[in-house]
Amino acid sequence: MNPIMKKIQRSEALWIIVLYILLSIIIVTVSYYNAKQSELNVLSKGLYNQNSLAFMLDNVNMKGVDWTKLRSSKPFTLFKELETGQFHVRAVYFSGETYTPPIVSGRYFQEHDFVNDHRYAVVGKEMDRSKWISQNGKLYFPYQGKNFEIIGTMGASYPSLIDTTVLLNLNAFDSSEALPSNIYVLNTQDSSMIKNNSLLVENTKIHVQMLDRGDSGAQKYLGTDIYRKIMMYTVIGLLISSSILFTIRWMNKKKQEIRLLWIGGIKPHIPLRKYTFQYYVITFLCYLFVCAVGFLIILYSNHSTETIKLFLSYLSVGYGLVLLSSYCSLLITVKNTNRALVREGIKR
Repeated sequence: MNPIMKKIQRSEALWIIVLYILLSIIIVTVSYYNAKQSELNVLSKGLYNQNSLAFMLDNVNMKGVDWTKLRSSKPFTLFKELETGQFHVRAVYFSGETYTPPIVSGRYFQEHDFVNDHRYAVVGKEMDRSKWISQNGKLYFPYQGKNFEIIGTMGASYPSLIDTTVLLNLNAFDSSEALPSNIYVLNTQDSSMIKNNSLLVENTKIHVQMLDRGDSGAQKYLGTDIYRKIMMYTVIGLLISSSILFTIRWMNKKKQEIRLLWIGGIKPHIPLRKYTFQYYVITFLCYLFVCAVGFLIILYSNHSTETIKLFLSYLSVGYGLVLLSSYCSLLITVKNTNRALVREGIKR
């Protein structure tokens, strides 16, 4: 047997390593599941989030609105519904770092696309291409007598609403232009953007009519949100309880070593401090190893940037849980060990 493995087995650290590798795998798996569920919820609502605000402009014949002057302290995305049905056509404008759908080829909109005279389109991967126009080596999506240059194709690794959706840059349309729909949808965490049925664009208040469209996200429809919370609480409980049990067993094995060191003139707090440091190193390296493997798998599995970012945020939360479980385990175990040593007369 490898000398390192023999040393690990003699130190009883192998059980802690196995435990935290298994727990880390559980945390990474749950993190990936939550990230994919969040993505599914957004895509199933056609890029609308659960806090979306739907409205119509009260005066549809008003002079055109310059949506680039719509300001907020937080990132936001504004959609204008143009057509719904078998295929969905929407105009879009956003400010700040907002959700980007998974891109199969090409690119998504960038903020500078909304301040020039170009007409751009990002199309779903299952859109009918028979009416597209090819010109000068570029493809164009025709809509309302205008040709929009196709700059990207979007679609997830599974069927979703965005597969049959076309997004056009909102600045290519005038708000007073006669279009099939006058409905706008705003994705934002800034509740102050619409106050008293008014939307502030630069220094002008625009009166809007709010619409109640219900909730159609996959999470709400399937009721998976409550199951995600139950899963998280279960993982936390499993992590802390199993960690405490294994740590108590590990430290009980160390008591004999502490007794021998005490006979040799070494005070008990010295090996206890060493074991505590060793425990933290083991838990950190195990979690880091599993996270690195999970991240590499996700990175090379054609996932969207947003899903990867969300996955990393869940991993950071998982790291906090690992530290918490380690701290609770050591706090309880070291206190019990100290009391046992005092009873035996080894520590006063």
